[in-house]
Amino acid sequence: MSKEQPSAEQPTEFYLGPFACRPLLNTVTDSRGETWSLKPKTMDLLVFLAENRGRVVSKDEIFEAVWTDTFVGDGVLWKSISELRQTLGDDSKNPRIIVTIPKRGYRLDLPADIPEEQNPVEPTARSTTSSPGQPWRLSWKPVAAVFVAVVLGAAGWFILWRSSEEKASPSIGQRPIILVGQFDNRTGESVFEGTLGYAMQNDLLASELVRVASKTRVEETLNRMGRPADTPLDESVSREVSLRDGEIVAIVVGSIAKLAGNYELGVRLLDPRSGEVLRVSTERTDRPNQLLDFVGEMADDIVGRVLSLKGLPPSPMSDRKVWTRSVEAFQSYLQGIDSYRLGQYGEAEILFRRAVGIDPEFASAHLMLGWSYRYQGRQAEANEQGKRAAALLDRVTPAEKAFIEGTCHYWLEEYEEAWGHFELLLELEPDHPWALMILTTVAKRLGRLDRLTETIVKTAATNPKLLSVQEGGAGKLVEIVGRVDLARPLVQRAREITAESPTQWGSESGWRGAWIQSFGVWERWLEGDIEGALSEAERVRIWLEGKRSNNLSPQRHANFLALQYLTLGRVKDALELIKDFGAAPGLYSTEMLALSSASFDDELMDLLGQSPPSVVRSLLGLLLRPSLVGSTGDPVKLVAPDQPQEGPIFEAETAIADGRMEVAVEHLQRARQMIFEGRVITPGYLNYAVPYAARQALVLLEIARLEEASGRTSKAVRVLEELSSMRAQSYPATAIVWLFGRAYLADLYRQAGRAEEANSIEAELKKLLAYADPDHPLKVKLSR
Repeated sequence: MSKEQPSAEQPTEFYLGPFACRPLLNTVTDSRGETWSLKPKTMDLLVFLAENRGRVVSKDEIFEAVWTDTFVGDGVLWKSISELRQTLGDDSKNPRIIVTIPKRGYRLDLPADIPEEQNPVEPTARSTTSSPGQPWRLSWKPVAAVFVAVVLGAAGWFILWRSSEEKASPSIGQRPIILVGQFDNRTGESVFEGTLGYAMQNDLLASELVRVASKTRVEETLNRMGRPADTPLDESVSREVSLRDGEIVAIVVGSIAKLAGNYELGVRLLDPRSGEVLRVSTERTDRPNQLLDFVGEMADDIVGRVLSLKGLPPSPMSDRKVWTRSVEAFQSYLQGIDSYRLGQYGEAEILFRRAVGIDPEFASAHLMLGWSYRYQGRQAEANEQGKRAAALLDRVTPAEKAFIEGTCHYWLEEYEEAWGHFELLLELEPDHPWALMILTTVAKRLGRLDRLTETIVKTAATNPKLLSVQEGGAGKLVEIVGRVDLARPLVQRAREITAESPTQWGSESGWRGAWIQSFGVWERWLEGDIEGALSEAERVRIWLEGKRSNNLSPQRHANFLALQYLTLGRVKDALELIKDFGAAPGLYSTEMLALSSASFDDELMDLLGQSPPSVVRSLLGLLLRPSLVGSTGDPVKLVAPDQPQEGPIFEAETAIADGRMEVAVEHLQRARQMIFEGRVITPGYLNYAVPYAARQALVLLEIARLEEASGRTSKAVRVLEELSSMRAQSYPATAIVWLFGRAYLADLYRQAGRAEEANSIEAELKKLLAYADPDHPLKVKLSR
């Protein structure tokens, strides 16, 4: 259906209850005489739905009928449906007129309490309406008039661009950000200078489904590049700005030329990471008054294409906002960050050294080189890099300055001073990947978990739309503080964000993002409602089935759900999930699967082979003890051959081998304190492969075993009672260790003649494992 020449079959007027709809005018008038103007395509959609009133029409049918010659994504359809619902007074949360039929499409109908046709009404203008046959956007009349309008509106345009990211409705959540780069004017006509770029900005903003990178944001990034604020945003500069920004997912650049009396408009959509051209649109006309309409149509197409992209950055990457003149140094820095996140500190060191070699004034690269040294036990070299970073504070961003100064104080164990800098960093960049983590460690060393709790709650309340803040805060409140009550509203906000913005559902925060999705399973388990926990697990499993196309995230979420199943003793369900989605590296679901399994078949061993051998052997060595599950054979050592043979864990193993059990316990107590304070210990898996509370629980379990083996049963009991108190901090991995620890405690109570307490624990465990697999090792033990 052409916008300029509507089909002869298109009705001139029809009624939907009290609404008079006039397609040729693109207006809808209610019974009070108030008139709304619709975009042409939105009106075409209304006509199509009305023609099929009472019938469910699929999205494919709608696209074929309304957007026949144009590619658009689901986002454009959602926006049009939303506009129609708003116009017709339909409740978007509980629609009664335009109803969404899940997985099928939409149906237009009128409830019985809405009267059918009413008499025609005389419209009174509520908003500017279009003349017949013309689109809703303001058309250019003579080119000179547009030039005058652009000049007169220059101040408004500056304000619009500077505030463009804040204009759109916050209910959408974190929408993808687009950078509108340079639109080259090759016509020789001054009227086109900046005009088409402005039009593209304005039309993208009108969609409310994306954000547009603001002038302030771009200028700040250019400053970090050492470039003037008015640097032209050609393709090369736009890509570097986007890469440094870290959140911009697409770039729009264009050009206007005049050939043989025709104006030719070209627009390209680019992926800033690869430079790939995602979309090319061209239009040619001899009438300049059509150009703004073309820009509007291209903007709709761009929104649909961007919303359809896979692998959009799911959360801000604040560590990318760093000052350096060299894009090569910056790229090496980013690669170093990726290696550092994976615990590959030697590889990260090489990449950060390369970054500072290219740009010796790159302060953040010096600092991260120091962090990579620190995690390799080279603190003196780390301190040297910290000094070099601190010497460059006059050229860094405020957030970089807070991170550098806070880190230097932290390394010198000046914790009060470090607290102030990291608290400031959290205010400047609440989604910074390490601010909350290090602040948590500082709080533990100062003995101020109450102060940490206040900071987390305040930061989350101040930033209700930042998914990573809600996730990370909820995780710390549970894992560190044990405050489920305070974590619950953060979890709820995180769920609302992911529900409103589909691109956010698989947050980059990985296992915490997965934990948020399955929080209900764990919460029901904590309450002892095992049937409710199983019901929640099934809900999450069904939800997961719809997310298979979202790259790595379903794999990580499936692995986390597998851990929840293991908490319930459902080993077969966990194994099926891991087989179905694949084992996600670093999530320890396969290791915990081994702990909960009655036997080690070839299938399970294949899965275990995907994890670092040291992690598997170490966890099995801790938990598959004769005293816990009645297994036989020698326990596997904590420190595997491929781990550094140093640190308190290794020293404990050495003492055990020499028969010095008390000394071994002292080393393990030291390891436990280091874990609590967030200090570096070896082997590496206790630093990053298992959550904090689970690390604590694993070491406590081993201490109890050694105390019992040394004849100090009463001390073993006290250690296990402390482990029992960690239930409120039980992430699934911790909960699995907790279950084994409780069974062990029941054994020791019974040996000490405390049968009533032993019976109480065993009754509790039987309830928690009521739906466990029949051959689950703990269930078998409890049935004896």
